[in-house]
Amino acid sequence: MSKRDFRIYWSEKIYKAYASVFSRPQFSGFNRILFHLGLRGLGVLNYQNFNISGEYDFLLRFLKSCHSAIVIDIGANEGKYASTVKILNKAVEVYAFEPHPRIFKKLEESAARLQFHAFNYALHEQTGKSFLFDYLEQPEGSEHSSMNPSAFQEFYHKKSTRYEIITSMLDHFIEEKKIKTLDLVKIDAEGQELAILRGARQALRQNSIKVIQFEFNYLNVFNGEFMKSFHDLLPDFHFFRILSHGLLDLKDYDPLEWEIFAFQNIVAVHRQELANFTQKFK
Repeated sequence: MSKRDFRIYWSEKIYKAYASVFSRPQFSGFNRILFHLGLRGLGVLNYQNFNISGEYDFLLRFLKSCHSAIVIDIGANEGKYASTVKILNKAVEVYAFEPHPRIFKKLEESAARLQFHAFNYALHEQTGKSFLFDYLEQPEGSEHSSMNPSAFQEFYHKKSTRYEIITSMLDHFIEEKKIKTLDLVKIDAEGQELAILRGARQALRQNSIKVIQFEFNYLNVFNGEFMKSFHDLLPDFHFFRILSHGLLDLKDYDPLEWEIFAFQNIVAVHRQELANFTQKFK
C-alpha cells in the first residue's frame, strides 16, 4: 500500500469513527466550534487586521526581492494596502483606485505622503457611469461601500445612500499608461472582483498580469458568483488562500473546499510565475 493509499485508508477510518460518535444533535454545539475554528485555520474569516488576515506577511515576502515592480490596488479605500506596499518597498510603483468621493480625499493624502498614484474612479467590466452605495448614517464613507445595493438591503439591513461614479476598465488603464507587465493586482471591491477581472481580459490573454489577489466573501452570493467563476476566467492561474502565516495551496478545484462564502483573500498566480512565486513562501 502506498503512503497516499495508507493515509486515505486511515483518514476514512477516523472520519467514520468520529461520525458514529459525534454525529448527534447533542454534539452540534461542539461540532460548530470545531467547524469555525477550522475555517480560521484555513484562512477564512480572518478579517480583523492585516496581521491576522495574513496580508502583511504576504506582502512582506512577495515584495522582499522586488527591485522594481508595479502594483495595482483596486478598491483602495483610504490606502492602507497601497501604503503598506510603499512602506515595505519604496521602489514599487503603486496605482490605487477608489471611487468613493469622500474616502478618496483620505487616499489622496496617503498618496501624496508616500508617493503613489491615486485615481477617483472605479475599475469595472465597462466604461461609463454607475452608482456606489454606502451606509446612510456614515456620510464620510465606510469599508463596505459597494456597487451592489443588495448588500445593504439583504445583508447589512441598513439604509443606504448612493453616489454617482465613473467606471473604466483595467485594460484601458494599462493601454493608456503603456504598462507591459503588472506584478500584482489586488482587488477588494465588495463583490465586484469578477467584473473587474472581466475588464482585464486583454491583459489576461496577453499574460500581462503575474499575480492577482482578490477577496471572496458573502457578497458573491448576491451576484450568483462562485470560486469556479474565477477558476474558469483564469485558466492559466494557480490558486492559493492567504493564511495568517503563509499560503494554503488550493490544488485542483473542489467545491467542498473552494466554495466557502465568507471573508478570505485568494491569490491567483500565473503558471509561468509559479516557480518563482512559491520560492518566496518556502
